[in-house]
Amino acid sequence: MRIGVLGTGTVGITLATKLAQLGNEVKMGSRSPDNKTASDWARANTGHKASHGTFEEAAKFGEMLVLAVHGAAALEVVSAAKPENFRGKIVIDTCNPLELGSSGVKLFVSNTESLSERIQASAPDAKVVKTLNTVNALLMTDPKRLGEELTVFIAGNDESAKKRVAELLKKFGWNDIIDLGGLEASRYMEMLLPMLMQLHAVWQHPNFGFKIVRKG
Repeated sequence: MRIGVLGTGTVGITLATKLAQLGNEVKMGSRSPDNKTASDWARANTGHKASHGTFEEAAKFGEMLVLAVHGAAALEVVSAAKPENFRGKIVIDTCNPLELGSSGVKLFVSNTESLSERIQASAPDAKVVKTLNTVNALLMTDPKRLGEELTVFIAGNDESAKKRVAELLKKFGWNDIIDLGGLEASRYMEMLLPMLMQLHAVWQHPNFGFKIVRKG
């Protein structure tokens, strides 16, 4: 499969690398065609059909897209990639609407709307699926890293798209995947982030995750 990964940060690099290792053709997108991080990544993964380009080029290239940028830049990136290049495609949204200020961590959208819903509105013909936003990058592709089974959440309006994303998550090693329903459920996934950020501040490391224990 051809996959476009929009973003060159730790999340983008981690997911792009794993997707390439799984045998997909991956193009990493950034603002400029000569982005050093993206070109270095492509060079290091040439054996896995890796390439790089602009956001627009990566969005055109991918049959499936991964949005892995800072939440505050997400809508700008969709615009730069051109919403028409998202048409009919599954878009895995890993972004969070985090806002860091003097008073601590806040969400710039919550309760009655989510960043995922804004992304869906900006690319109305896409099939946006929210997932992986509640774990750090290393756990995204290595969920057994901590020695215990962790839980990952998923939300989206298209059932077939969620099924395909869940299949991909299983290839990453995830077994406990909870479908929370339509994309409006991404609000609650995003609202978990202030707690995660506080735990990170208390423990001074990101090596933790949610595990939902239930019966029946």
